[in-house]
Amino acid sequence: ATDAVGNESAPLALTIVRDSVDPILTGLTLTVKRAAETEELPPVSGTTYAFATRGADAYTLAGSLNEKVAAVLIGGQTTGVQLAEQGFTITLPALRNGSNSFDLTVTDLAGNATRVKVTVAVDAIAPSVTVSTPAGSLLLGKPPTGEQTRAFEFTGTASEPLKALRVVDAATGQALTFPVTVTINPRDAKKWVARIILPTTDAASWAFRFSGEDQAGNVSAPNSQGKDRRTVTIDPQAPTLRLGQPDTLLIYTSGSDAAALQGQLKVSGTLTDPESGVKQVIVGKDTIAPKGTVQSFDFTKLVKLEEGKVTVIQVYGRDLAGNVSESVTIRALLKTAIKTPKVTAQWSVKNRTLSISGSTDSAVSLDGAYVAVVPLTISIMDNKSKQVVRTISLDSVQRAGYNVAKGTFAVTLSDLNDLPDGSYTVTVNAMAPIEFTGLPGKQAQVQVTIKR
Repeated sequence: ATDAVGNESAPLALTIVRDSVDPILTGLTLTVKRAAETEELPPVSGTTYAFATRGADAYTLAGSLNEKVAAVLIGGQTTGVQLAEQGFTITLPALRNGSNSFDLTVTDLAGNATRVKVTVAVDAIAPSVTVSTPAGSLLLGKPPTGEQTRAFEFTGTASEPLKALRVVDAATGQALTFPVTVTINPRDAKKWVARIILPTTDAASWAFRFSGEDQAGNVSAPNSQGKDRRTVTIDPQAPTLRLGQPDTLLIYTSGSDAAALQGQLKVSGTLTDPESGVKQVIVGKDTIAPKGTVQSFDFTKLVKLEEGKVTVIQVYGRDLAGNVSESVTIRALLKTAIKTPKVTAQWSVKNRTLSISGSTDSAVSLDGAYVAVVPLTISIMDNKSKQVVRTISLDSVQRAGYNVAKGTFAVTLSDLNDLPDGSYTVTVNAMAPIEFTGLPGKQAQVQVTIKR
């Protein structure tokens, strides 16, 4: 260049660079800020410009380039954009729950531009957790002999797939101090199982809350209806059973309560359980349960008795924790009449013996010992003189000729030489045993002729 008086400047070298290559994003990071924390998130694995996060108070997108940046547009706007030499930061507007998409345009000094779509998936909703089993509070009774701990499982579901499930003390929110094993179903992460080992088998109670964390990190809050909580109570004490009748070996006759109840025995008593409450009373083959939860239950049950036979009735109770009371066995016999005996008598001319046989009530066994043996008296009367010439008593189990179990008797008399030939009446008296107080005896007669 030459000025007005002819001076010339020194020559200058001019270099022209042609840049037709779009800038390259070498990094993109999403920073989320919450009240108590700041978290930097890289893009989701396998997706270049997609991010996933839980709800936050503020979102900042930071990027870096392989060259100097001239301008950055987010959604066609420069609002919230701050430039650096080879990078930028963008304060994003408030993001809604769900998918948020933005068009990002980065321009270098030569005017070349790179345009990408940025997606931020926001999950701001915490999962809800529901315990499926047990359906309500869990009552545990006395464990099997030798067990020092109690183990049991809870199962449940969540409103969305879970990353983790924690079991905490419902009152304090603190983690449990005894073993807990949690399994989230690998095929369906909405389903879970928690196995808890309680540290004792003594009487105790715990309240557990099940807290779920979703894939975005949201943690469930306590459920207002208690669907995420369960109470576990150990009640090792068996209920107490008291029967109204003090005896367990019972014989009822025609003037007794059982006979008045048309052959039914009234079994009554009280089952008491002050800890978990009464569940049921079992009387023989029948089950009686109270209405609602009660600590003391008065019960009455009529049990059908069979005439002349022993009825064995087991009575016991069970509480709501599954503990079983002491079992009481009642053996009852109903007898409202003595059977009329049957008798036959036959004289043997050859042997000169008189055979008397027949049947009567059989004896019954209560608790393994024969009782209620029907005493028999056999008398022989001379029809001519009307005098009783012989009397035989069969009144015990050991008496020869008397099968008390079958109710049969057979007696053969050979010492009759003092009796003249003639007609005789054989009478069998079946008397009520002392156990069957008040029952009238029965009699049977047969005629026999003695002829030598």
